[in-house]
Amino acid sequence: MKNKMVFFIILILNIAILALPLPAQGNDKVYSITLNYKKQLFAEAITLMDMRLTTGTPFNYSGAADSPRLDMISIDGQVLSSIKFNIPTLSNLFPGVSNQQEQANEDLNFTLYVPYFDNVKMISIYDKNNIQMLGIPVISGFQAQPDFQASIYIDETGINYSAWLFVILPVLLVLGFLAYVEIKRKKEHIELMQKIRQQNMLELRNYVIINLRRGFGKEQIRQALLQNKYTQQEIEEAFKGIK
Repeated sequence: MKNKMVFFIILILNIAILALPLPAQGNDKVYSITLNYKKQLFAEAITLMDMRLTTGTPFNYSGAADSPRLDMISIDGQVLSSIKFNIPTLSNLFPGVSNQQEQANEDLNFTLYVPYFDNVKMISIYDKNNIQMLGIPVISGFQAQPDFQASIYIDETGINYSAWLFVILPVLLVLGFLAYVEIKRKKEHIELMQKIRQQNMLELRNYVIINLRRGFGKEQIRQALLQNKYTQQEIEEAFKGIK
């Protein structure tokens, strides 16, 4: 039984090691920012859909001069990075048909991959007229501050929670199994000790009855039992009900 338990524990530990997230090789930290773009009659709007810290390589954006701009602002107000990016377009061209134009989507989601800076405080997006469309406060940990149209929190611990889930669940199962085995073992041990005690008490009572029939007095039998390391409680229990 012990060999099986040791094998089971070693197997679970191997699974746990395999489930641990491996360090990224040759990749940098990047912010993955998913935005929603809406083109309205007299205005354009960009809102934040999702933002997370991941590993990868920042994309080299080369937007036109009148394209939207993303600035990464440091804690002391310095521009750490300024990126011009183009709004993705949806091609609506049909082969063999002339006088067609590529039209911009009026409502679409797209993702930007921008560099990571450990001292970034704000990510701001400006339109072609240098008017801020979106401000994203970036705060490490699990806090966020509202600002403009959106706010975000980022966990920079790098912990792969889904991977750890596959580690914790087997460990809990092993601990539960070991607890069950230990409780069962103790219960069986208690039951065995009770049976042994009952058997010993039965033999002790028979000893008392036989020696009383042989003419020995109760006090003589008690002294003999005390000399053989029986307790006073065991002796009295053996004499209980015997006249």
